[in-house]
Amino acid sequence: MRDREILKILAPVYPTKMVNNSKEKRTMKNPLDSLWGTVISGVVLTAVLYVFARNFLS
Repeated sequence: MRDREILKILAPVYPTKMVNNSKEKRTMKNPLDSLWGTVISGVVLTAVLYVFARNFLS
């Protein structure tokens, strides 16, 4: 019973659900959607795989 009283007191202070009322749609952008993002990702991946192959496979 005491726990419920504490929860009732803390409920307004610590909301359990956040509501986004903004009308803007926020989406994460994928770097592979652009040409430069694809090129840079490819170069980075190639460099990482090259270093891995050189250090661990030879």
